[in-house]
Amino acid sequence: DQTRARLHALQSLEDSLEGYQRGVREVMKARKKGVKPCQGLCGTVADLLKVAEKYELAVETALGAGMQNVVAENEEAAKSAIAYLKSHQLGRVTFLPLDVIQGYKMSVSRNMEADQGYVGLAVDLVRFAEAYRPAMEFLLGRIVIVTDMEAATRIARASGYKLRIVTLEGDQVTPGGSLSGGSVQRKGGNLL
Repeated sequence: DQTRARLHALQSLEDSLEGYQRGVREVMKARKKGVKPCQGLCGTVADLLKVAEKYELAVETALGAGMQNVVAENEEAAKSAIAYLKSHQLGRVTFLPLDVIQGYKMSVSRNMEADQGYVGLAVDLVRFAEAYRPAMEFLLGRIVIVTDMEAATRIARASGYKLRIVTLEGDQVTPGGSLSGGSVQRKGGNLL
């Protein structure tokens, strides 16, 4: 009974799109209800990808607010949803229209791949339907995932501080050399 009650509570949170910004909640609810201006929407980035638990924090950090981006079938669908949001004053959303989004997956040098702390490109550590590749490469194709901050600074230095590097613990080195990290406190639900 406890397990069933917990499952029901989690399903209820998922159905209400708990954790998403207002605009995202509104367009996704409208899509589910069949509202015409929102029919060309595929889903949120967080819903369209799957990630192994060991990479969750790194991918969540790499995506940041991009987890709440909404993938659209095409530019017209995105423009239609934006018009819907404006006309009803429901907030803002970033859309990734699949027909125009310019995804790019960087190539990795042999030296970087040989580094003991190198894990992979973020886009290679998640699973998604092939149709969404342009959007996923746009968000994750130029982000390197490494084991820890030592590996991050080592690889950043070797690349001339030109890469965004995220550790499995969610710390990161950004292009230009800034470091960010510390303890992670999860409030509410994890979108991934």
